[in-house]
Amino acid sequence: MAVAACSHSEAPETTSVPTAAATATPVAAASVEEAPRAGALEADGMEGYGSTRFGMDESRFATAWLATTQGRGIRQTEPAPGATCHYAYPADDKDKPSLGFMFEDGRFARYDVRTDKEKAPGGGRVGMTKVELLALYAGKFEEQPAKYEARASTIRVAGAQGTSLVFDVSADGEVTQWRVGVSPQIDYVEGCG
Repeated sequence: MAVAACSHSEAPETTSVPTAAATATPVAAASVEEAPRAGALEADGMEGYGSTRFGMDESRFATAWLATTQGRGIRQTEPAPGATCHYAYPADDKDKPSLGFMFEDGRFARYDVRTDKEKAPGGGRVGMTKVELLALYAGKFEEQPAKYEARASTIRVAGAQGTSLVFDVSADGEVTQWRVGVSPQIDYVEGCG
């Protein structure tokens, strides 16, 4: 599993409106156009967030974000020195961001949710029990042990276009956060770092 060198849980330096990366390599653009997989979840949000789409460069993402939110600003962070991965957040979500957008090599690759105010594709939410989550996605998920927490797990649901939805479930059996994105970025356990 590859892990880039920045973390969305830290408070990195920020800049205003995003800059486009002219030489960026498209992030999994081909994977978003793959044929549907058997048992895959076909729902809003599996291809991006609102009007945004995975693989967009930062400039196109910012334009789509403004359309999705009717003018709500976006706050970009800078990648750590030597890193190619960073996050953007809603401008008014400053202290402990509950919604984050990952960019790698200048392309939108995933979004992370840490609040019960957002509903995941298919209906999952932060705060749900593992039992509720598994019933909701019956026949569409894979479960694996969490990387760092004993008795915790991750629940993965495949998307129709090569994307995935991943829920983090605590040892207490509660959904603590979820994310949607493309490979390999969807599997960065520590976010960008």
